[in-house]
Amino acid sequence: MSSRCMNPRKSLLPALAAAAVSLLPSPVAAHAIDGGFPLPVPLWLYLAGAAAAVAASFVVVAIANRRPRPGTRRGAPIHPAIGAVARLILRVVGLAWWYGAIGVGIFVGDISPLPAVALWVGIWIALPIVSAVFGNPWPSMSPFRTTFAALEWLAERGSMRLDSGLRYPARLARWPAVLLLGAAIWAELILPEGGRAATVAGLMIGYTLLTLVGMSAFGTVAWLRNVELFEVLLGWYGRIGPIGRRSVAAELCAECSEGCDAGNCVDCPECAVGARDSERRAELRPWFRGLTKVRGAAWSDAAFVVLLLVGVTYDGLRETPVAVLLLSAVLTPINAAFGLTLATFLLVTRPSCCCCTRRSLRPSRWSRSSRARSRTTGPRSRRPPGRMPPRCCPSPRATSWRTT
Repeated sequence: MSSRCMNPRKSLLPALAAAAVSLLPSPVAAHAIDGGFPLPVPLWLYLAGAAAAVAASFVVVAIANRRPRPGTRRGAPIHPAIGAVARLILRVVGLAWWYGAIGVGIFVGDISPLPAVALWVGIWIALPIVSAVFGNPWPSMSPFRTTFAALEWLAERGSMRLDSGLRYPARLARWPAVLLLGAAIWAELILPEGGRAATVAGLMIGYTLLTLVGMSAFGTVAWLRNVELFEVLLGWYGRIGPIGRRSVAAELCAECSEGCDAGNCVDCPECAVGARDSERRAELRPWFRGLTKVRGAAWSDAAFVVLLLVGVTYDGLRETPVAVLLLSAVLTPINAAFGLTLATFLLVTRPSCCCCTRRSLRPSRWSRSSRARSRTTGPRSRRPPGRMPPRCCPSPRATSWRTT
C-alpha cells in the first residue's frame, strides 16, 4: 500500500509508540574504554538533563556577552613568577604523560591500561574539562611544542634549520583539523581493539611524527594553528575557562591574520601559537568571556564544532535501547547493499545486545540449510548433531562452569 492511502492517524501510531518506549526507565551506559558501565539513571532524565545543559549554556553566553560598564576591569593579571612555575610543571607533565604512555605501550604491552587511560581518558576527556573549568593548559603542556623546541635548539647548535619554508595553503583553513577530529572519533569509537596498549601507542607515535614533520615543513605557527588537533580542540574549550593568555607584543597582532585587537588580544589562536613566553601573560577573566572574542571564524571552524558535538552525541546515544533498535533496522539493508567491509565498520559501533538482536532477526546458516533439506527430505529433518546456532553472548549455563 502506498503512503498516500495510509490514514494519518495510523501513521502517527509508530512514532507515538517509539516516543513512549523512549520515556521508559532504562539504564544508560557511560563513556568507557572497553564496554559500557550502566548508570541508574532513567533515559528521560538523561535526555532532560542534556537539554537543560544546552539551554543553560545559551543563557550563560547571553549574560557574558553583555557590554561591560565603563571602567570595568576585564582581567586581573597573574604574577609572572606563578606563570613561569606553572609552565615548567605543565611541560614536564606533558612530556611524561605522552611519551610515558608510548613507552608503556611498547615495552609493557597490554598488561597495563595506562596508554588507553592516558589518551582516551586523560587527554580526550579530562583536558577539555580542565580547559573549560580553569583554562587551556595545552600551549604549555603540548609535548610537540617542547619536542620541536628541543630539536630546533639542537639544529641551531649544528648550524642547521628545521623550517623548510613551505607555505601553508590558505584555502585549506582548518579543514585538516576537521579530518583529524573525524579520525580520532573513529579511532575511539569504531577502531577494532582501539583500547589495546599497542594500538594506542602506535596511534600516538604516528601522530607525533605527523605533527613534527608538519611543523618542520610548514612552520610552527601555521601547523599548530590550522592542523594540530589538540591545539584547535582545547583552544575552543579554553575560551570558556577563567584563565586566558594575553599577548603583550604589538608586532604579533600586527602580523596576525585573525584581525585581533592589539590592545585586547586574549587567547587569539594565532598569537597564542606564535608568542614566546615573554610575549604573553596569564590573566583572570569571567567565565565564557573568551567565547565573545572570536574573530575570523571560518566554515572549517563551524564544521569542527559540529563534528565534535556529533561525536559526543553519537557516543552517548549508541548505548540507548532506541539506538539499538534503529541500528538493527538500518544495518541490515546496508549489509546487503555494501557487503562485509562497511558492515564490519558499523558493527563495531553497536553494543553487544544489538549484535544479538540482529542475529536473531536474520536466519543462521544451519537454519536455512535445515529448511532447505526439509523441503526435499521431509519435515522430520533436523540440523546435524553438534551444530549449535551461532551465539555472540554466552548463556548463563555456559558461563557458570567457568566461574566455578
